[in-house]
Amino acid sequence: MNIAISLRRSVRLMLSSPDAQEDSASSGELIGRLPDPHRALLESEAFRFSKAYSFHGTKLGLWLQISPDPPLRLFSLLKPQGGGALVYEFITAFSDDVILTTTTTRSAFVFPRPFGSFLQSFPNCSPESLWTAHLRGEKHIISALGISVKECRLPFLEAFKQDVIRKMSHVVSLPFWIVRGVYWYLVKRFFLHNKPIWRQNIRVMYGKRS
Repeated sequence: MNIAISLRRSVRLMLSSPDAQEDSASSGELIGRLPDPHRALLESEAFRFSKAYSFHGTKLGLWLQISPDPPLRLFSLLKPQGGGALVYEFITAFSDDVILTTTTTRSAFVFPRPFGSFLQSFPNCSPESLWTAHLRGEKHIISALGISVKECRLPFLEAFKQDVIRKMSHVVSLPFWIVRGVYWYLVKRFFLHNKPIWRQNIRVMYGKRS
């Protein structure tokens, strides 16, 4: 019962307040928390630090890959509220509506996602392996799913808000989502760790393409 209440509170909070805030005061701290192996990889792949943000207590540092051509590639370092392990993520925005996130968080897949909000989680992955899996995931999405690459027009904060609302609206649209959320939290998410996008059942995981 406590899990269901907590999940309901979390979803309602994100729907009512989906905005991230720029947090320039945290930039130095987040840059300093980036481990040397991650720093070396980002430098070799032309990622540069952009800005720091906060979202419901979580601090987020964002690195942008310098490239004149789409897709837009980002790297984020997340410092959870109240401590806990740092989370590292590579993000590719194929357009304003289609995103692939490759993450190290164990909280991935707590909530179902709509088509276009693709996710893969490797909790114990090295930065090099995470990046390799992300690039392979990109190729799969473009070739197997026929996703086209378009220039992103939304600023980061606006795109972030849109993504949060879209994902949480999808969750609450599902029948008995609060009850099912206990299963998602306790069981389902663990089956999907270390399962790359090319081994996921896209229709079952994300629904039909709109």
